[in-house]
Formats: sequence, C-alpha cells, structure tokens
Amino acid sequence: MSSGHVIFRDRLWILGGGTYDTPTTPTRQFYSDVWSTPDGIEWTCHTERAAWQPRQYHEIAVWDNRMWVMEGWHQDGGNRNDVWYSADGVEWTELPNTPWEPRHAASLFVHGDALWMVAGNNMEPDVWKLVRR
Repeated sequence: MSSGHVIFRDRLWILGGGTYDTPTTPTRQFYSDVWSTPDGIEWTCHTERAAWQPRQYHEIAVWDNRMWVMEGWHQDGGNRNDVWYSADGVEWTELPNTPWEPRHAASLFVHGDALWMVAGNNMEPDVWKLVRR
C-alpha cells in the first residue's frame, strides 16, 4: 500500500511505499525498493534499497527520460522535500536544494515539458515547476 507507480520503458514500475498498521501487522512498514514488470506476472527487483530514504505517500512521475521520486512521509514521522531521479531504477541521483516546504501526498504531473508539484498535506497553496537546464 502507499506505493508509487509509473509506466517507463514499456514496463510497470513500483517504487517504495509501505503498509499500514493492521490487526495482523501492527507496525507500519516503509520501503525504498524498486520493482518492474513487462506483463504483471514476471517481476524484477532492481534494488531492495534505493538511495532515497524509505517512504510512503510520495509522488512518482516520468519526465526527461527518467523516473522521478519526490517528497513523501518518512518512517521517522516526518515529511520530506527531496527529489531523486533515475534512468534505470538502480542508480539514483538527488536534485539538491529544493526550495519548497516538506510535504507528502502532493499532486505531481508533467505538462509543457516541465514537472509540476502542487500543494500536499502541508496545506500550503503552492505550485512548483521543475524545468530542464
């Protein structure tokens, strides 16, 4: 539950996420694993621990021929404001110095050759645009 997913290079990718606390699993689980499948049957684990911290309620998008992981809720109980990208799901690079406030559950989308992030659970009415340099 609470994972992010995208279609990238003709595969379905699932990146991180976790489980809620339930009667049978009383402690939440947080992950930073990366999996993909071409058909929903055969799955490949690209990494069990990506460079980014395990998280839930993060946002995932495909833009600029890369997968992007942004923000989220960290297992230590805090919002994130980090941004990571990868062209293969194994090697991840952080985009440093993000100017926005930490958040999770934002809206993330691609429009006009830019990556847009809107609001989130921190209740700020803000909009951020990431463009290629």
